[in-house]
Amino acid sequence: VVEVADDGRGLDPPALREAAVARGILSREEAERTPDAQIIDVIFAPGFSTRTRADEMAGRGVGLDVVATAVAELGGVMSVSHRPRRGTVFAARIPATQAILEVLAVEAGSQTFALPHTAVRESLLIDRREAKAAVEGGRIYWRGEPLRALSLSALIGEVRPHSSRRIPAVVVGHGERNCALIVDRLVGREEGIVRSLGPLLRTLGLYAGAVVGAEGQVRLVLDAAWLLTASMGALPRRTPESRGSRIQPRLLVVDDSLSVRKHLSRLLRGAGYDVTVASDGQAALEELLVAPFDLVLTDLEMPRVHGFDLIDRIRAEPHLRSLPVVVLSSRAGRKHRARAEALGANAFLSKPVDRRDLLRTLARCLDHSGGSRSK
Repeated sequence: VVEVADDGRGLDPPALREAAVARGILSREEAERTPDAQIIDVIFAPGFSTRTRADEMAGRGVGLDVVATAVAELGGVMSVSHRPRRGTVFAARIPATQAILEVLAVEAGSQTFALPHTAVRESLLIDRREAKAAVEGGRIYWRGEPLRALSLSALIGEVRPHSSRRIPAVVVGHGERNCALIVDRLVGREEGIVRSLGPLLRTLGLYAGAVVGAEGQVRLVLDAAWLLTASMGALPRRTPESRGSRIQPRLLVVDDSLSVRKHLSRLLRGAGYDVTVASDGQAALEELLVAPFDLVLTDLEMPRVHGFDLIDRIRAEPHLRSLPVVVLSSRAGRKHRARAEALGANAFLSKPVDRRDLLRTLARCLDHSGGSRSK
């Protein structure tokens, strides 16, 4: 949400009505019938202005029309509110898939990819022979921790011989696990707008999305969780090769209580789920930007972005609209249940939750969504 506010005189609904009628945007009856709270939206109409003469600064009726069109092309909406003689506030609400993501750009073969900065632990230079041995089943030691290694060039099928003695690698982390990703070159830190890959390319497990840089360059964003799974020797998720194999459904657990997150993580991992945790709704939205999930299990009362707002924003995203959301909250009254269901929650459980009820509910929601069941 981007807000722009001023401390001027605000808007003048009677003047807006007269200008809308004079410019043929509304009939006299429509203008008089429209309440003040709604008539102010007429300022976004093409060619609208309350000025009778145009100058270098105003009067042409193209400014707010251009803004509203640009925001709409990003999948967002514009709104305006005002207080007479105290100012006006314009708000542009843009989907989370248009958020700015900071990434580390890396090169493999002839292509450049992006790693979410939150998944990058450190970059290293390692001996070429050590890198080859690690990819073939050995380990790379990072701060005393043995890491499994992957070659990005091998993953994309563009292996090239290295002439230098030392090769760059990136320590990639997701949750509590880490692995080493060997690349051909570190390009550097970049920022860009995150975009979904869409339904056609979403099955490519190596990629979580794409990021568009300031100069228009497009980088495929590598899925850190997928890389961790691949480094462990398991079948990658969301790939054609996975058909006929058991795939761990990936759950995002959202709760501001550390003890609850740890308890649920142990319980769900023991039941065969791949679990990622987030401390509040904002952290959950950031996770959803860079990795695909099969279900979200969320609390309601949390700092920054609460559970209701999280559900609402998930349902507003085209590529997340069908993602199952289960609420687990101590606020289990009828009012809270009704609001969660109205926003699009698939199920509602109250704390403390019975283990069998929780697992049964998750399985039902995943089955109904076609989740990550074996095909």
